[in-house]
Amino acid sequence: MRPRSIILFERVYWLHIVAAAAWLTWSFLRMGHAVPPGGLEHPDRIRMLAVGVTSIVSIGIELLLWYFIARRGSNVARWIFAIFFVLAVLSMVALGIRFAQGALSPVRLGVPLLTMSLRIASLWLLFRPDAAAWFRGRHSPEELLDTFS
Repeated sequence: MRPRSIILFERVYWLHIVAAAAWLTWSFLRMGHAVPPGGLEHPDRIRMLAVGVTSIVSIGIELLLWYFIARRGSNVARWIFAIFFVLAVLSMVALGIRFAQGALSPVRLGVPLLTMSLRIASLWLLFRPDAAAWFRGRHSPEELLDTFS
């Protein structure tokens, strides 16, 4: 049976994925509303396309990490998640610098802080003793299906 830490990781990580997807969608829609009437000019189209593709790829990576960590018990995926966590911390430092310089409103800092909090909780759950032991063992398909039971 999957340890409680893995089940909790899965729930917290799903909250993170939903919050991140909502934030990326909101940012994309906000960009579309910032375009002046009369259509998108070439640089605006490229920027919107880049944000859209980046959003889709980011969410895809999040879903792959969830699957390989929580459903397949991959220790490699767990460490990839930890590396991505470090990159997210660096991103938060950059956001903090922009906020300190007055280039970012407190509202625009809220969702990234929420998603970072959820990432911290997720990472902590992955390295608890019961989860660490589970990553070293083998898993049956039946035990991988009990997230919300």
